[in-house]
Amino acid sequence: MRDEPLPDHNGRLPRWLLGIWALALLLTVALAFDLSPWLRGDTDWRWSYLPYLAPARVLAVGAALTLYIATAAQLWRWALTGDVGRRARWGVGFAALAGLAIQIVVQFVSDADPWREVLLRTNSPFLAGFWNAATDVTNVGDFLRHFPEIAADYAVPHIQRHPPGLILYFVALQRLFVQFPVATAFVVDRLRLYRCEYWPLLYVVTDVQYAATVGGFLSPLLNVLGVWPLYAVGRRILGERAALAATLLSPLAPGYVVWAGYWDQAFVLVTGILLWLLYLALVERRHWAWWAAGALLSVGTFFTHAMLVLIGFAGFYTLLHLWLAREFWLAHWRQTLLNGTGFVIGLSSVWLTYWLAFGVTYLDVFRANTTTHFEMATTYLLRLFYNPYDFALFLGYVLGLLALVALWQVGRARAARQPMSPARTLVMAFGLTMAALVVSGSSRAEVGRVWVFLMPLAVLSAFAVEGGPAHSTGRWVATAAIVALQLIVLQVIVFTDRAVNHVYEMSASATPVGTRVGDFAELAGYEVNTGQLRPGDMLNLTLYWRVLRPPPGDYTVFAHLYAKELGVAALRDSPPRDGQYPTSCWQLGEIVSHNAPLATTPDTAPGVYELIVGLYDPAAKNQRFATIGPGARDLSIVLTEIQIVPNQP
Repeated sequence: MRDEPLPDHNGRLPRWLLGIWALALLLTVALAFDLSPWLRGDTDWRWSYLPYLAPARVLAVGAALTLYIATAAQLWRWALTGDVGRRARWGVGFAALAGLAIQIVVQFVSDADPWREVLLRTNSPFLAGFWNAATDVTNVGDFLRHFPEIAADYAVPHIQRHPPGLILYFVALQRLFVQFPVATAFVVDRLRLYRCEYWPLLYVVTDVQYAATVGGFLSPLLNVLGVWPLYAVGRRILGERAALAATLLSPLAPGYVVWAGYWDQAFVLVTGILLWLLYLALVERRHWAWWAAGALLSVGTFFTHAMLVLIGFAGFYTLLHLWLAREFWLAHWRQTLLNGTGFVIGLSSVWLTYWLAFGVTYLDVFRANTTTHFEMATTYLLRLFYNPYDFALFLGYVLGLLALVALWQVGRARAARQPMSPARTLVMAFGLTMAALVVSGSSRAEVGRVWVFLMPLAVLSAFAVEGGPAHSTGRWVATAAIVALQLIVLQVIVFTDRAVNHVYEMSASATPVGTRVGDFAELAGYEVNTGQLRPGDMLNLTLYWRVLRPPPGDYTVFAHLYAKELGVAALRDSPPRDGQYPTSCWQLGEIVSHNAPLATTPDTAPGVYELIVGLYDPAAKNQRFATIGPGARDLSIVLTEIQIVPNQP
């Protein structure tokens, strides 16, 4: 394995690469059509098959990914024909910016508003829960002091199995927004549509708490920033050519995009920085890098226990380097010992501070977070296959297979007693880490999302293959296209359409009305289940409001059965949909249906009553809005007459 991939003899495509492409395509097609449920997992964990195919959206996303691949290929070729170091920076910057766009655009496959999908992964307690937990924190000191007990009581698995870091991040954002009310109002106004679509957010949380949901958008940003350390360390380990190729392909990794907005993807940045620091410490012998690597992992473990796996990788990678350069390190054993001490001090820094300040140790937090996790039933032998398979499913089949080829090439090189290059050392350390993780049985159920942070190591390993995708532009394009296809397939089948149903036509069975209310709405029509009632009966009334412009406030709908001589037979005053879709949430042009059941009492006087409806502003002393059109009378709308007949004796 060379640091700079060179052309094969006679430049022909190797058969094994054609076989990998063919197998990856076959698996992707089989996955798309669900030819076997075992492609989605085993009996312990199986991803749901929820295909939502909107052809126009899929084609638009496919075109965007094709444009990215074509542009990236040209950038790669251009960088290699001149000053690689300077031109490569343009390629990395492009990968970062385009990577962020890809994460948002691909959500369009399953939601016409891609921002909704990303934000939902922050404010939904079932998809994450960190922001939700932060809304309950009133005293940070008490929260940290009692975190092990608090964590054990969380009902949502995601927050129950994480250290306090992410919860405190959202607490800090809330405290920040308290100091900047103008910023709070701006964010709340911009995100109001999404708040309206999940009605508890309108009443359960304050504006300041809701504004903090914007912090969820940091996750995709941190993910794409990971291309910078990926390239920085990649060019030292693989060489400029392969490093830039790996960097330009990484934004297409399905795990990065499908899980946009989940915090697992953010730790990709930690992995890249850690590998860069380890390389500086072990190869370039920068002593400060040992301390920095330890501190980075300490901070990481405060946010997720998954960083324990990176500590294992750091151990394997360090031991391999120490063994390969043992003569140097033994000759400088005092410095080696000092470096190791610095790493351990950095690694313990955050948790030592936590213990000294609040009396809580890492083991206390780990036990509280993982007790229920390790109680999950699992089939060990199935996990030996399906854990790495699930990882490859969201890495991309073709990249997973290439990483296996890289391991095979390293094994063949060692058997031939060839020297260990930096690329081979990385591949071997990654392979040992994956093997230890799988054999340990520590992971339960899904790993495709949880192991996303390991994907930079897998991508670099895939591009360390001799004769692989870094060999030529054509091979890179073919590999990238297969990864992009799998990305689209996963987005189509894993996530159903979550778009809120904004309706723009009323029911065909409704009676048309067409009366304006104020300057913002029109009563387009209504439906009633009957024109005759008996005392004690219920009248089922549905109103259809057409929005002429977004209302500036929250108004109340009233519906009354009234006769001048007899009085009120039934009445109902309530916000639209009982407050679940207030008027301030209404969107221009949509038809908002509102059910207003009217219950009469057994002693209601028989007679003919008018069905009267309208809107009023509770913030303006219940002032009713003017009405213009059919049935308009006295700031209300008379829809029809309802007869109440006496009960049979």
